[in-house]
Amino acid sequence: MKIIKKIVQKPKDLESARKTWLSWQRVINAGLRSIDPRYEIQNLIRRPDGAIQFEASVRFNPKHAKKIQKLLALLEDADLEFTQAKFYLPKELQKRLKQRALELGVPTSSLMSAILAENT
Repeated sequence: MKIIKKIVQKPKDLESARKTWLSWQRVINAGLRSIDPRYEIQNLIRRPDGAIQFEASVRFNPKHAKKIQKLLALLEDADLEFTQAKFYLPKELQKRLKQRALELGVPTSSLMSAILAENT
């Protein structure tokens, strides 16, 4: 006789976790696109063994490895969580940030997160 145990998460927990991972995927993609507009990841998940997994349609250039590692290091924290922050920016800087986000096709907040992650 073989006994199989499965851990089943409640649908609400799964939905909440997926929203968090989608938010992180947007932040990572914003940072990747600021490095090279062709860079993008899809299907970002954390496997049960703790490994991070994603798909990429373009091979990353080795000369960008340090910047990419810095972005992906954000995912090492087991308790990934977002919080809302209010920043006051000069109007011209806010316009440039918004324009850059539009050019890259990413949300402004995701681009801002990626920039802060890269520079802090």
